[in-house]
Amino acid sequence: MHSRFQLIMLVLSTILAGLLAGFFYTWSFTIMQSLGLTGESSASVAMISINANIRDGWFAALIFGAPLSILLSLVIMAGAKGKGIVLWLFLALGFAISTLVITFTVHLPLNDELAAGVSWSSYVGPWVQWNHVRLVTSLLAFISMLCALVHYVRAQSRVGIGGEVA
Repeated sequence: MHSRFQLIMLVLSTILAGLLAGFFYTWSFTIMQSLGLTGESSASVAMISINANIRDGWFAALIFGAPLSILLSLVIMAGAKGKGIVLWLFLALGFAISTLVITFTVHLPLNDELAAGVSWSSYVGPWVQWNHVRLVTSLLAFISMLCALVHYVRAQSRVGIGGEVA
């Protein structure tokens, strides 16, 4: 693969992984705490509204874009002689998929339970706890992508501009 495309994919994957980690950080340490200050009834109504509104193309691009772009980066880098890049990409992909799995197996069912009438007090604890886990997995995906990008840039500097990764 052409090195420019490889670099573009690695940068895109790193950015998407970073945005996803920042998104979950904001939920853990700003949004859920703020909702908790409004009272249970208001928090429930607000969260149900947020959950209905967030399921759009922008969120889909972020939650699916990170693992898909990492997978594409892995595919185009699979033949690279520098195995450190591939290892970091495998780690990033595993963490990104873990984030996606937590979203679909924990958060979406919890959100559906809240919409069906479960109390805020029984909803918020598990939701935030699992969001912290999701924050860690997405942060680890981002860090892994940063490491892959650093390995790639170092390898490129050894072969020169326009060459394949050594």
